[in-house]
Amino acid sequence: MAYCMNEATMIQFTFKAGKIWDCVNNHMITDDFRCISEEKDLFEMVRLEEIDELNACFENIKRIKLIAADGATNYMRECVDSMDDATFDLWLKYHFSICERMDLIGATNHALDILEKHT
Repeated sequence: MAYCMNEATMIQFTFKAGKIWDCVNNHMITDDFRCISEEKDLFEMVRLEEIDELNACFENIKRIKLIAADGATNYMRECVDSMDDATFDLWLKYHFSICERMDLIGATNHALDILEKHT
C-alpha cells in the first residue's frame, strides 16, 4: 500500500510555502496539525499511527517492510538534481541505508507499506 504522509505536507506545502495561515483559516488542518481530506480531494495525508490502524482492520496480514520511498529527497530536490553521478550514487546508498528507519518514515512524502497476506 502506498501513502502520502502528513508531516512532509505540513512542512513543505504549508510552512515552507508560506500557506500555513491559508490552511488554518480555511479549516484544512486540525489543531494537532493533521491535514483534513474530503472525498473530493485527490489525496489523503496520513500519519504512521493511521497506517497501523488501517492494517489492524485486516486479518492475517504481516508487514514485510515499511519504507520511506523518497525520504529527505523532496526537501532538497534542487540539490539532489544537481548532483554529479558519483555523489548521486552515494546519496542513493545513504537513502537506502535509512529508508526503513521508523524514526524517519513519518517525515517522508511517500511511504510504501509492503504487506503479506496469510491464509
